[in-house]
Amino acid sequence: MFRKNYPGTRPYFQDMFYDATTIMARARKSENASFMFTFTSNPHWPEIKRNLFHKKQKIVDRFDIICRIYEDKLRHLHYLLNKKHIFGKILGYGESREFQKRIGGPHLHRVFCTDIPATPINIENLIWAHIPEEPPTEDKSDWANFIRKVRELIEHHQLHDCGDHCKKANGKCKKGFPKPFSNITVLHENKPAEYKRPSPENGGEVLKIKRGKHTIIYDNSRVVPYNPLILVMFECHHNLEFAYGQTDNLKYALKYPFKGSSFSYVRSETTGLIHVDEPLQYARMIYRSPTEAYSRILSYKYAFLSHVVLALTIHLPENQRVYFTHRTANQTLGNIDGGDLPETPLTSYWNLCNKDPTFSILFENMPETYAFNKNTKSWKKLKIDPKNRNRKPRIGRIYTVSPREPEKFALYLLTKHFAGSYETLLNVNGHVCDTFVEAGRLRVC
Repeated sequence: MFRKNYPGTRPYFQDMFYDATTIMARARKSENASFMFTFTSNPHWPEIKRNLFHKKQKIVDRFDIICRIYEDKLRHLHYLLNKKHIFGKILGYGESREFQKRIGGPHLHRVFCTDIPATPINIENLIWAHIPEEPPTEDKSDWANFIRKVRELIEHHQLHDCGDHCKKANGKCKKGFPKPFSNITVLHENKPAEYKRPSPENGGEVLKIKRGKHTIIYDNSRVVPYNPLILVMFECHHNLEFAYGQTDNLKYALKYPFKGSSFSYVRSETTGLIHVDEPLQYARMIYRSPTEAYSRILSYKYAFLSHVVLALTIHLPENQRVYFTHRTANQTLGNIDGGDLPETPLTSYWNLCNKDPTFSILFENMPETYAFNKNTKSWKKLKIDPKNRNRKPRIGRIYTVSPREPEKFALYLLTKHFAGSYETLLNVNGHVCDTFVEAGRLRVC
């Protein structure tokens, strides 16, 4: 099967999901605002049309142009979010790229937390879910022209039309449209925020749009939440939502961007015998649209993370994994018989704690200030250059352990909460425990 370092596969996205949840758990603060953001490509961008060879050439003939233009737009978006801090300073984020199955255009999902306070006035300034009032004709100011542009783009990109594609069996919209009206933005702890959507009776604007022979009236209940600056700068559909609640909701939000590629499996049975070949079945199930194929050819990233996450492994004392080839098998077995076991990040951490009894850094937090040298098999202090602003912060996460392995699971929990070597973890108030399970129970009591 595929490894986690093969982009686009299920193991790859699963590993990215665990990294993203670790980042958000460490970086997010309950009093600050977090957001979920979707950024979709626009097949009618003028840059795409300018690069077609001739008038008869269509966008479906040049998927490479879609990929390149979208990548350029994405760089600019990252600059605005990460460098210009248009939503406040980004504390942490996880995002991934997906590909639509119709035209095949790429779109981005990002979950991020910021340093701005989560107050209704701040959210109301950043997230608009209403049609702004049309300025007077004689007003030619920059702000008036900006609002006119927003109204024009809402008509093309930010209105939701309910149809068979989004209706449930009971006839209701899967996306919850039409949304309830509200004169102000209201934030809730355990349900989605109510954005400012004034009704027509309370002064809310409406748009009259001609669809064929019919004229449809749209009010604020049909507006997809957006940011006006992003709408005007990129002229494409996007969706900006306030991430309510605590860990559970955010973890659910992260599952969507990191769910992975689309799969389809069709089997034709001509005989009663079914041959099961899991790797071949897995490979054949992957569906790639033309834009996704071009993105892979051009080595564009599937996912982006704000931090470098180093995964660490827990093992019992003298129970680490030993790797060898057929050429080194005899030498490795001889070393093991002689008590010479290979060093791991965990054993090297234990040695560091034994040398310095005052060492108080948790094993999970070691990558933040230390780097594990694979040649010397030891942790070395990082030399951090404060002038290097492009350097991503480093954090660590420990692979989870199943409770079906009680001793290893107890060591995992102890290592997550206490610093020190395994001898220190077994010593509880002067009493040396025989097992990690016993030590864990005594520390809880």
